Amino acid sequence: MLTKADVATLRRLVGSLYERELTAVLEGLAKAVDDWRAGRIDAFKLSDAIHHVHKKNQALWGDFNSGLPPNLLVKLAIERGVLRADEVPEPLLAKLGPLEPESPSTKD
Repeated sequence: MLTKADVATLRRLVGSLYERELTAVLEGLAKAVDDWRAGRIDAFKLSDAIHHVHKKNQALWGDFNSGLPPNLLVKLAIERGVLRADEVPEPLLAKLGPLEPESPSTKD
């Protein structure tokens, strides 16, 4: 059973995950702006980059506001390699249950 402290830790982790993923998306935009300012890309390419970032931001918002409980979001992040298990306090990690192994590729 999750304690209030566990839930608070999970919410903090989810917030950190959201910021981490959003930062990665925005770094791509920052590079595009730098390229545009340096004349390496034109305004149309920069506009495309802005559109791409907007779409990625919408997807991230949906992922983090999907109604999934924080414990499941953290567990999924660990399984996807976005969050390392050692970033989660050990007692809380144990409460998340076993992590799913990567699904094996199917061969025809």
